[in-house]
Amino acid sequence: MRIAHDSAWACTRWGLPSPDCHQSGGALLPHLFTLTCSGSDPKVKPVIGGSFSVALSLVPSCAPKSLLERVGITHHRILSCSDFPPVGLPIRRQINQRAVALLHHSTIRTHFTHRSHASNRIFAYNPGMSKARCVLWLNPDQAPTLKRVLAHADIELIAAGSPDSGRTGQVASDLDCDPVDDIRVALTSIDADLLILAAPGSFADQANDADLDALKAAHARNLSVATFEPIPATSTGIGGTSYVDALSTGALDELVQMIPLTRHTPLIDELYTVLETFGPIRSCNITLGMPQLIGSLGARLFDAMDLIRSLVGVPGVVDASYISPSAGRGMHPLPGQSLRYLHGEFTLNLRFSDGRCGAVLLTNQVGASTIHLNMISAEGHIIADHTGFKWFNPSGKMIDSYTTPDLGKTDANNLDPSEIAVANQLIELCSGVGPQRAPIDYQGVLSMAHATLLSTRTGQGESPRAVDQLLLSM
Repeated sequence: MRIAHDSAWACTRWGLPSPDCHQSGGALLPHLFTLTCSGSDPKVKPVIGGSFSVALSLVPSCAPKSLLERVGITHHRILSCSDFPPVGLPIRRQINQRAVALLHHSTIRTHFTHRSHASNRIFAYNPGMSKARCVLWLNPDQAPTLKRVLAHADIELIAAGSPDSGRTGQVASDLDCDPVDDIRVALTSIDADLLILAAPGSFADQANDADLDALKAAHARNLSVATFEPIPATSTGIGGTSYVDALSTGALDELVQMIPLTRHTPLIDELYTVLETFGPIRSCNITLGMPQLIGSLGARLFDAMDLIRSLVGVPGVVDASYISPSAGRGMHPLPGQSLRYLHGEFTLNLRFSDGRCGAVLLTNQVGASTIHLNMISAEGHIIADHTGFKWFNPSGKMIDSYTTPDLGKTDANNLDPSEIAVANQLIELCSGVGPQRAPIDYQGVLSMAHATLLSTRTGQGESPRAVDQLLLSM
């Protein structure tokens, strides 16, 4: 038995790759597999879908007891070959094999799924096919960061533009690509696979039907859209627009993907696997920080509210404070109605209706990303950061731990963790395949975020549920 460094193929030439990953023992052997579907009568029309079985090797019996107690099997994507997928299965431009290897690998407790219901979102990773093609909409100072991210994800940049039309030429020149002057034209007509709104500017800041129509047009022609900033960014003016349906039905999550999301990182994917045993979180303390080039403070607030809603639930009351980088003694500015253009720090005290509590510190004024989680339940406490997490029982004994795969060793540019998160989430978005996760509850998360903004202005605790009732009617 060995840890495979190259793709392992069955003798049918269809198989599952098994590159190095965070598991310290075991590998996937190149055994035959069986694919079955309901109904074996040849006269009956075949049914898409079925059961997949394959022989797997587990951790060897000579492994340490601590490893045997937590057996892990890694999940990988199926590689294509000349006779797979079957004729007629659509294949689009792909991110190449090296980019696939950069994706994190999860244990058997995390299931992988096809993220889109559309049949034409199937990707077969064929190294001979061209790269995914991308359009960027960004500020000039974000160019070096996005250039590193796209190189890490092995995505081809074909065009770029800026919300400041006078600087579009500079952006395109810096990135050595074609200029784009109108973001709506890019969404509705440019031939690409991915569009990244690193700096959306005024686009979809407010609930504008024309902007939502542009996102729908992009989705209809299979253009994936990612954004560094929340859409929409304001809570007013949503009532009476198409955003009402997009938010209430969850359709907005299909039209545009917020990145980077802490909830979509390997650390949190793995953390969820122990929370069922850990039990309900009684109290928590969360610190999230990313560089300003990765998004505004409002983006970090959206990110944190998405994580908190998933881990703990929706708080009954949010009591928040805000400080800007330029604030000194005396008067200081307060946030407006929009989540965009905010910079500095938020502190939040969260109170839940059942007595649970939480505290949050958010910033976009750090040079390197930071994440710190402390969670307490009846089963002990968990501490987590970029390196992984440790679970201690009430007596102080460590009963479980996880170490984040060190992708820095395979990347010559030594990317910031937030840049690696962006690259990985772009790969998942382009491929349409990733760990099975709950979709973003845009309406609920926006309500929590805007309750935070309201609290900073009123100086008292505000209810996300009260904001939620007003959100679609304002």
